[in-house]
Amino acid sequence: MANLPAPVPEDAAEGPLSAPAGARLLVVDDEPRICRAIANAMARAGFHVLTADDGAPALELAAQAPPDLAIIDLHMPTPGLDVVEQLRARLGPAIHLAVLSGHDDEETRAACAAAGADELMSKPVNIGELRSRMVAAARAQQAHVEARLARERTERRLAYGAEVAAMIAHDLEGGLAGARSSLSSLEGAVQLGEDQTAALAAAAQALRRMSALIANLVELARFEDPALRPQAVARNVRALLDQVIEVHRAGPARGVSFEIECEPALAGVFDPALLERALHTLVGNAIRHCGADGRIRLSARTWDSMTPSGLELTVWNGGPPVPDAQVQQLFARDVPGASGERSSGLHFCRLVCEAHGGAIAYRTVDGGAAFTIRLPGRG
Repeated sequence: MANLPAPVPEDAAEGPLSAPAGARLLVVDDEPRICRAIANAMARAGFHVLTADDGAPALELAAQAPPDLAIIDLHMPTPGLDVVEQLRARLGPAIHLAVLSGHDDEETRAACAAAGADELMSKPVNIGELRSRMVAAARAQQAHVEARLARERTERRLAYGAEVAAMIAHDLEGGLAGARSSLSSLEGAVQLGEDQTAALAAAAQALRRMSALIANLVELARFEDPALRPQAVARNVRALLDQVIEVHRAGPARGVSFEIECEPALAGVFDPALLERALHTLVGNAIRHCGADGRIRLSARTWDSMTPSGLELTVWNGGPPVPDAQVQQLFARDVPGASGERSSGLHFCRLVCEAHGGAIAYRTVDGGAAFTIRLPGRG
């Protein structure tokens, strides 16, 4: 919305207010200056803030990382009341909806209430008052916030356990397969006495039993591995991307070409192990879908000039876009793939982003599939 007055600065005389831990807030405004000012003030109050410049990206973000509160501009290319109605229909009482408008008349208030909004504030909005109202609303939503956080912790526990189990299974199965192959070679390459032959057969049988035992233990680990907490530290982003690409260049990439678009000195604040694992998942998926001699591009940049450590990372591949019917459930747990197999890889990526207070989204770019991670860069 063009030529709107800037938000009124917050009152310096007000004491600091703090949102409940983990409260997630979505700011939707097509005026970048206003959106940025509100987002920064809410972040300072302790909210995990997501931003969107119109209704469609706002609803996409909400589907992937459900907010506890939302501040929505009334007049945007997508009418703000449409966004309010859809968020209320999806999340019910688990979200507090505040509408910002340049008009504060009875008709506007009635329309907002009918759409499901909890409150209407007139522009130019006083940032201090808005912050106070959002913190108070978040405290009133405390039970919903805690329920969502508990649900997401459980999901992370399952997803992390599944990923750890998959890595253990891969590494152990590779070693056991090598041992079984060596025993088979020995059986055909050397003449052994009766006792040695029996010993070799017993060793092969023991390896087979061990493989089955490991498979069972790994399956149990999926449900017993404790949830991990991100250990965020400052790291060079370009070095991380180079490291990920080198691993996949040495693998079965079938002639795929890799590109990196990232400033050499770009740094961010994140858990290196978790983010690297998420990037390996996205690049591995890209290799499978872009086909022989395809292209994969990894790009990274700062997405908010007010928060230099906030990162936007995108993994793009030139393969076919994701069908529209699959996009809504793309990051859900155990979604069937094209061949019917079930995978928690993209769900794991979503949980890694949420654990950092960020989000992941899919979109079609240049005829290919692009997965974009946004992290707020907070330690």
